[in-house]
Amino acid sequence: MAFEFIHEIAESRLTRNGYSQKTLTYNDCKERAFLIILMIHVMRHYKSYKIPAGKYAYKTVMYRDYTRFRVDSTDLYNLFYFITGDENALGKLKDPDGAAIERKKTFISVGKLNGYLRSTGSYDSVGTSINRIIELERELGIKNSDYKQIRRRLATFDTDTYSERQTTVTRLLFAGRSKLSNSDFLQEFTKLAIDKNLEDMTKTGPEFQPSVPDAASEQRVENYRFLVPVSRLPYIANFLQQAKGGRAVVANFMQAYLPIVLMVDDIVRAGPAYVNQLKQLHSRAKRNKSAK
Repeated sequence: MAFEFIHEIAESRLTRNGYSQKTLTYNDCKERAFLIILMIHVMRHYKSYKIPAGKYAYKTVMYRDYTRFRVDSTDLYNLFYFITGDENALGKLKDPDGAAIERKKTFISVGKLNGYLRSTGSYDSVGTSINRIIELERELGIKNSDYKQIRRRLATFDTDTYSERQTTVTRLLFAGRSKLSNSDFLQEFTKLAIDKNLEDMTKTGPEFQPSVPDAASEQRVENYRFLVPVSRLPYIANFLQQAKGGRAVVANFMQAYLPIVLMVDDIVRAGPAYVNQLKQLHSRAKRNKSAK
């Protein structure tokens, strides 16, 4: 089969540079890889979304092994590079010594993993693929009870009611926003949730807090909830970090901050009087912040 548009699948973001890698522990890598696998599994149940899931899986497996870090591959590929990696790979993570200890306890059947990804990349039916995910959960040593519960729910996803599917996808979205806010796959999964109305907006996330970069204080990010939906806070944090660092801002971070940009644009277009009021308010805010 042809994959003419493989270049459209996002390149590695979560693991793209040394700074990003140094925020990850070995267990972080295992949890994040598992969450992406769960998202891929969900997308395979929807005809129009099994294609992007398949392309992502194909791009992940196309190198056959995980012995080199590849910035032009997927986050899932690079996560398995760390999970199955040698001393050099583990040295790039947050706690190399701890990673080395966990690495000795972890054995991933790369052949079976690649078989699963090839099956997904060939757009095969979901079939019994949940069995491989169960094996992968055991191999990765996933201990997070919420993630294990999501996997159990996926075992019956094809026969679940709409309400049951909505609950499962909502829980997976919360987990993704907490652990994968700057990954290359969350945006694709979010498109599915929006298109199929699979997010229950009445629910709150079980995660303790979104993954917020150190450069953005918790209070600063928290207060943005008065301007944007709380689900966008991880993206706001990443937008601030990228913009202040003079780096390119990826589309989903920019989209999260767009309502604020449009608010300022409305004020500017309203005329000089409104602009002056905004400047005065800004001055008051800076003085108040300095006094704290």
